Amino acid sequence: MIRRNDFYILYLNTKLLVQIAKILTTNSFFFQKGFMDAWACHFPERGDQQYQVNYLLLNLIENRRIILRVFAPQFNGVGVTNSLVTLFAGSNWVEREMWDLFGIFFNGHPDLRRILTDYGFEGFPLRKDFPINGYYELRFNFVKAGLVYQPLKLTQDFRKFNFQSPWV
Repeated sequence: MIRRNDFYILYLNTKLLVQIAKILTTNSFFFQKGFMDAWACHFPERGDQQYQVNYLLLNLIENRRIILRVFAPQFNGVGVTNSLVTLFAGSNWVEREMWDLFGIFFNGHPDLRRILTDYGFEGFPLRKDFPINGYYELRFNFVKAGLVYQPLKLTQDFRKFNFQSPWV
């Protein structure tokens, strides 16, 4: 556990996330009943543990915050960790957002489906390896009187992102 100004950061293993969160909510010393926020980060240079999931919990009585930080291991191109929906109902929405935008799968989540992108969308847009403009563009076709997906054609060289530094 690392203490920063007014909050603590607790680094956890994916397998221990639910058990530690349950202890933090039920133990009278911690009493972290308030679920404030959750967010994810993508670090492609870390290899197998590219995805970091953070949960911010709050003790409403003493105004003490604890961040639970988990590095989700990658399995078949998708980060995998456990869900905290059983303890905090408010984490349902943000875990669905992290699945939709980062591709982090949450074990035990009751309704893990896309929430911000459409169902035909390929890839996860907030990953660092996702192209800036995406793979397809959506246009309205007056002949078909509807929306059509077309492959995106770019003339510039910024299509694929290279993580190598150009100054080396």
